Formats: sequence, C-alpha cells, structure tokens
Amino acid sequence: TEIYTLSLHDALPIWLKRDGQIVGGVLADAHAGAGRNGEPVVEFTLTPEGRDQFAALTRANIGHSLAVVVNGTIVTVPVVKEPMIDGKGEISGHFTESQAGALAVEMMGTKPPASP
Repeated sequence: TEIYTLSLHDALPIWLKRDGQIVGGVLADAHAGAGRNGEPVVEFTLTPEGRDQFAALTRANIGHSLAVVVNGTIVTVPVVKEPMIDGKGEISGHFTESQAGALAVEMMGTKPPASP
C-alpha cells in the first residue's frame, strides 16, 4: 500500500493498493480530445497486449475504483462500471485543453513542443 496525492485535489491523500497494474510499453497512443459534452479529455489506445491486460483488470474490478497514475501522480480515480475490452478509453477530469494535451504527451513519454 502506498500513499499518493490526487493531482486535482492536492490536499486529498489517497491510499493505493497495487493489486493489478498495467505498466510499460502497452500504450499505443494518447492524445487530447473532447468528451461527450465537449469537455477536454485524454483519449488513449493500448497495444494488443495492453488491451488484454486492461480487459482482465477491468473485469476483475467492476464496481471498484481504479487509479490512473502517470509518473507517480494520480490523475483520476474512476469507478469501473463495465469491462473495457476494446483497448480504447478516455481519461476525464477537470482538465483544461492545455492540461489534457500535456498529460497525453507525458503518458506517451515525450516532451511537449517548444513554445514559439
């Protein structure tokens, strides 16, 4: 068990149990997009290996919270409502367009473009 701080609510400590995790090169793509209501989100696609791991993880955790941790920071903690079996998803929160873009870049392990 580890303690993390949710990046959007810095005063809120969260106890995190590492039952299942997906790490390493299973992320095929991440980019900023727009959610159902037009809010900024990060859309992601997993590799076939990542898709299978994520499907198993979400199947085993329906009704439970699943933390999204990027570089040691909890980005969001959604409740799994159904198995995610297609290897695609989105991370929503209270992001600005700029924050969603920066998170996608960080997830992909690349540096953001230089400012003019």
